[in-house]
Amino acid sequence: MKTRNILIGLITIFTALAAGANSQIPDPDQGIVAVGGEILINIRAGVGRLSIKDRVDTIQDRLPDILGMPRLLPGDITAEPSSNDSIKMMVRGQLLVTVTQQDAAASHLSTIKVANLWLVQLRKTIPIVCAIPNPNTGSRD
Repeated sequence: MKTRNILIGLITIFTALAAGANSQIPDPDQGIVAVGGEILINIRAGVGRLSIKDRVDTIQDRLPDILGMPRLLPGDITAEPSSNDSIKMMVRGQLLVTVTQQDAAASHLSTIKVANLWLVQLRKTIPIVCAIPNPNTGSRD
């Protein structure tokens, strides 16, 4: 009887540990920010009270205004140093996303390297997804 109780206790502990470990493993696709089938960036870390999903939702909320800008060029997308070793990714002065120390740690890179990777991808992708003409006017204005 005593052995049975110990065995049940151990099974319960291992089950709880396994469930806890699985709940902390993020879905690798949950941080993907994509437009028109083109991946812009992959958020791999939450920041403060914002989960990965919260950050993705915030970026998705900002995208319509940014993608509605006429004639976006790669040079319109910039990286600007910010506080706490973070870097703001800006599009014509509008914040798209901030690269943080948490992003760097999740990627096993420095904040600057992550910002450079995101900047290259954003400069490559945003002008392409903005290239679709306005169906009402036939232009990108």
